[in-house]
Amino acid sequence: MTPPESFLAVLGVVLFFGLLLPQFLKPLHLPFATSLILVGSIMGPNGLGYVVPDQSLTLFGFLGAMFQMLLAGIEARTLGSGSRRSSIAKLLLTNGLLPGAAGTAIARSFGYEWTASLFVGIVFLSSSILFVFGMIDSIGQRKTRVGRLAKRVVVYEDIGASLLAFLLFQSLDPHHRFPLPILLGLLLSSVIVLRMFLPEVVAFFFRRFKADAEQHEGRSRLVVALFLLVIFAYSTLDVHPVIAAFLVGFALADVPESSEIRTRLEALGYGMFIPVFLFVIGLDTDLRMLWRFDPSSTLVIAILAGAIGSKLLGGYCGARWAGHAPRHAMVVGISSTAKLAVPLSATYAARDLGILNQELFTAIVLTAVATSILAPLFLAMLARERLQGEE
Repeated sequence: MTPPESFLAVLGVVLFFGLLLPQFLKPLHLPFATSLILVGSIMGPNGLGYVVPDQSLTLFGFLGAMFQMLLAGIEARTLGSGSRRSSIAKLLLTNGLLPGAAGTAIARSFGYEWTASLFVGIVFLSSSILFVFGMIDSIGQRKTRVGRLAKRVVVYEDIGASLLAFLLFQSLDPHHRFPLPILLGLLLSSVIVLRMFLPEVVAFFFRRFKADAEQHEGRSRLVVALFLLVIFAYSTLDVHPVIAAFLVGFALADVPESSEIRTRLEALGYGMFIPVFLFVIGLDTDLRMLWRFDPSSTLVIAILAGAIGSKLLGGYCGARWAGHAPRHAMVVGISSTAKLAVPLSATYAARDLGILNQELFTAIVLTAVATSILAPLFLAMLARERLQGEE
């Protein structure tokens, strides 16, 4: 089988599973992302060996990572509304700094260098905007004070994790023209400028489209073109495209009719690129570490326990410190343990930069898989207990 035919066959299999798996796995409450990662691991070199990643598949996976981060940035539109600043600050102290320190300490205890250890701390700090927003809405906490608080904290944490990952990547591959402080200033300034003017630019061009059946397609093409243009502009600052995609999505969050943009981008991303990205992540994941009793298995257990425990403890204590009831504090703690879009995309980029070895990469991916299963399960149980108590 020639390489092009092989790629098309693999792409067909990935998209086939991407369309059908969510339906088959609904009774198991297994998330879409988790199921594709598991299938990729089973079919990949560390499983049955049916699929071996090549350049074409890796390229599609890279585009999927960018789409996932773009959608995560767009979903960060709740940043300016909701909870008091004091509550946010308390939660960021306990649910941000505590997990970050715990992740760094765990990696250092296993003998990893500071670069890899700090990246693990960034992963522990981060969460998953798309996943947490969906979980909060599914248990009926969308408009409650604790629901808005949990969403805002996740937004701040993922933005902070993206910026910290940018600094870490730059420490390994410095910009050839600007020193790091100036480069960081340029990045932050560009985000502010994009947030101020990009919505106006998009709104101007939106008004140029005729109100007919073709306007939606034209708007979608415009947004994708602007997305790629800004990504290219960020490349001049040596900003990794995955991080740049998140920043562009954050700027697009204030665009008029952003819900329409999000729907179109979700259809494109989840219909083509994101399933391939999740499948590629699975191809590089060795599930055998779960039942092999060696140092790598100990690393997986330590990373998983530390990631869940530090987030759960930090979220609960921070919410209690902010004055929330114990049950509501548990909602914040459990929801913040989920790790998908930002952690997985950043881990994918860090692996390509040589920051992570295979064992640490697999440990982080398995942690993302486990938390994406456990977080919605425990939140559903918590919501069910609350409803039964009220009855």
